[in-house]
Amino acid sequence: MRFPKCDEIPLGIYPIVDRAQKLLPLYECGITTAQLRIKDMEGEVLEKEVIEAITLSKQYHARFFLNDYWQLAIKHGAYGVHLGQEDIQEADIEAIHRAGLRLGISSHTPKEIEIALGFAPSYLAIGPIFEPISKKMAYENVGLRGSHRGRRMWTTRSLR
Repeated sequence: MRFPKCDEIPLGIYPIVDRAQKLLPLYECGITTAQLRIKDMEGEVLEKEVIEAITLSKQYHARFFLNDYWQLAIKHGAYGVHLGQEDIQEADIEAIHRAGLRLGISSHTPKEIEIALGFAPSYLAIGPIFEPISKKMAYENVGLRGSHRGRRMWTTRSLR
C-alpha cells in the first residue's frame, strides 16, 4: 500500500492553524497547502470547523490536511490527513488509503522516520531541526545531520 503523492507542485510553505478562519488570509496571499490542528474542540463544534476549513480550501484549490481527525477527513473529503507517531498506530490506515487521502506523518527520531516510512506516506514531517525556544520537547532536536539522513531515507524509499 502506497499513499498518493502530493501533486507535482511542491508543498511549499505549509502553515498549521488552529481555526478555519485563519486559512482565508493565507490562501489569499498564495499559500497552497495548509493544516488544521485543533486540540480544544470536539463533537459538532469540531465537525463544523472541519467542514468550514475543507470548504474554504476547496474554493481556493488548496491542499488541506486535517491533523488527527482522520474519520472527519474521510467523511468530508479532505485532501489529506496528518498523523503523529501515536496516531498512526491507532488510525485505520487502510480506510484512509481507500478514501484516496494523502497521508503525512510526523517523526522526531531516526527510528520514528523508519516507522513512518513503513506506511509509505505522501510526505514525512521531520523535526524539530533546532531546539525550540517556545517549549520543552520530550526528545532531542533532529539537527541538520538528522534531517539530511531522513531525506536520504525518504528518497531511497520513494524510489522503490
